[in-house]
Formats: sequence, C-alpha cells, structure tokens
Amino acid sequence: MAEELRKGCADIGFDSIAAPAGFERQHLFFDAFGVVYRSDHSIKQNWDTLNWADLEDVDFIANGLCHQITDERFQPILAAARLTVRNTASLLGLVQAGVGLTLLPRLVALPGFGDLNFLPLRSAFGAPVGVDDPAAPSFGPVRS
Repeated sequence: MAEELRKGCADIGFDSIAAPAGFERQHLFFDAFGVVYRSDHSIKQNWDTLNWADLEDVDFIANGLCHQITDERFQPILAAARLTVRNTASLLGLVQAGVGLTLLPRLVALPGFGDLNFLPLRSAFGAPVGVDDPAAPSFGPVRS
C-alpha cells in the first residue's frame, strides 16, 4: 500500500499498523479485540476470571493481527498455535468448524457466522482493548 501511495497510484490507504516512514497516521476509529469462539466452546464458562494463562490450554488459531499483541503473557499462546490463517473468512470457517478459537477485532466478524461468539478483552483498568488503543500493548487480563 505504501508503495502505491508513493507512486501516486492511490490517494489514500487504510491499514491497522503503524504509518510507514514518510506518512502520517490519522486515527479513524477504535475496534475492541476479543476472543472469537464457537458457541459450544467451554471458554465462555467462568469468563470473568479467565486470563492469558487460561488460553494456553485451548486450540488457538493465530492470524496476522495476533503479531501486534506484544504482551509477554500472550507470546506462549501465539507460539503454541498449530495454525496461522491470514484470510478472515477461512479463519472464521475454521473456528466455526470447531478447530479452535482466535482473537480478532469485533468489526471483523462476517455475516453468516451466527454460531460464533465474541468476548471482548479488557485492559487491567477495565477499558476495552483494541486497535489503536493506548492500552493495547499490555493487553492486560482477558476479561469481559
């Protein structure tokens, strides 16, 4: 995207990562991250007391956005992921099929995946955690 902007082939670009060198970043919106899981998954039990360590024992499916989470408590979960899926529809299809669960921003959910649930992550201060959130680097405990 940055190269297309530099060449003049695009007037505007949208991304969820830091602005490339020579570009300005403008915050457009906030989108809370959360655990996306099939409605019959046991992760929903005792959600109020869960933390990162509780996700170490589940089948986790990584995606491109997971690499933006820098919290050291999340790194073992990411390292243990059996799959990394970059295509959102494929990722949600695998979650729907019961292969595992994943972390995504809330607005990523696609129509047609009505049997999937979203539980928002919370920072240690009780605020939603998401893209462009100042609390995002720490990601705090997993809480609703």
